[in-house]
Amino acid sequence: MFVPKMLVVTGVAAVMVIALAIFVAGLVLHGHVDLFVIGWVLIFPLGYYFLTFPLDRPIFTLDRAVAGLLIVTMIFGHAHTEKFLPKTMNKAAIAWGIFVVAAFTSLRRVENPLGASKNVIDAFVFPGLLAYYVIRYLRVRQWLPTIHILTCLMAFYVALIGGAELSSGRDLLPLPSATFYSQNSSLPARVNGPFLTNNSFGIIGLITLWFLVFLGRAQAYRLTSWRRLLHLMGVASACAIAIMPMFRSMVITLVLVLIIELYSNKEVNVRLTAITLMLLGIAALFSLRQTAPELFENRVSDSSNLYSRIAQQKQTLDLFLSHPVNGVGVGNYMEAASDLSGHFYRGAASVGAPHNILGSILAETGLSGFVPFLLAQVYFFRAFWTLRRRPSPDTILATTFFLYVFLSYWINGLSLTSGYYSDLNYWYLFVSAALYKFAMTGI
Repeated sequence: MFVPKMLVVTGVAAVMVIALAIFVAGLVLHGHVDLFVIGWVLIFPLGYYFLTFPLDRPIFTLDRAVAGLLIVTMIFGHAHTEKFLPKTMNKAAIAWGIFVVAAFTSLRRVENPLGASKNVIDAFVFPGLLAYYVIRYLRVRQWLPTIHILTCLMAFYVALIGGAELSSGRDLLPLPSATFYSQNSSLPARVNGPFLTNNSFGIIGLITLWFLVFLGRAQAYRLTSWRRLLHLMGVASACAIAIMPMFRSMVITLVLVLIIELYSNKEVNVRLTAITLMLLGIAALFSLRQTAPELFENRVSDSSNLYSRIAQQKQTLDLFLSHPVNGVGVGNYMEAASDLSGHFYRGAASVGAPHNILGSILAETGLSGFVPFLLAQVYFFRAFWTLRRRPSPDTILATTFFLYVFLSYWINGLSLTSGYYSDLNYWYLFVSAALYKFAMTGI
């Protein structure tokens, strides 16, 4: 009696799976994948642990699945007739494509080119594909309330995971090769939440903070009382995510954005909020020296870390000069640097890792990759800034918050190799593309 029941259950499950696959295929072939992209906003942080198989050297990931759906729908789906890539954005895309080719070319120096190729695709190709889909197809204004709600919920549960890791000192969602610094004496853990690194965790939180503030202002007159409460919870959660890893570059970015808000925003409540936050930050810095002297010494007053970073830039320059045209290969920095002699500055040794996205790209891809990479960033920024010539308040709002997102990504990128993290690049480019689409169109 047992075997037939199992066969029936298996058959029913197989039919349901086939029906779901047919339904998804129908949506994809007709170009209706907006729901998948919007749903990705809510669950993508959890996908790196729960929707990755296998965890070590994964074949299936949520991000790759979404990218695959986008590729199929853009090839076979019903495309819109409008074109949303102006000249400057096209130049950015072309420069980015040349950089990707240079990145693949550099892999001939890497011991495992196939594995490194997957990293290039995940970090540099698929996030750009998602951004293109958002700009080209996604009706951002129609989905704006849903994006706002899902982003608030995402920030809230990510902050809960980070807070639980901070209190327990353990990585609750451990991933292979994850960057997580456990508690050391009185120093708290530098948490990574559901992401691979604490760098991604903090910068994603900072970008989410500006994105949520933008979404709140864009819908200021449409927010009901419960959505205002959810918005405040999301903003507070995103701010907590940004602060938890305790990066000085995060604080610098926050202060800089608050100064820009004080200068550019004429609303009294916004200026009061910015001044209040800056005063609270100054008070917290002074109190930190009394309440947590070891943490203050480690993260504020100790200059050895700065000297190590300066020594590191000297090592990066020497590594670039050893292979100036095509570099040492993407992801091959640490192995190539191990062959160089030690670099020091005022007694502090280099740390052996680039800690600078521009330096890393220069050393690993040479001038053939660095030049188009830099041009892509310049054209990308310029594509937004040229929109400010339009008198539309929505355009000014979107481009202003893109500036905050851009600064968050790049101020931290000059002290971290954040450009190599696929999770961060997906979120950075999704948010940037959504802001661009909002500024460019009425849909």
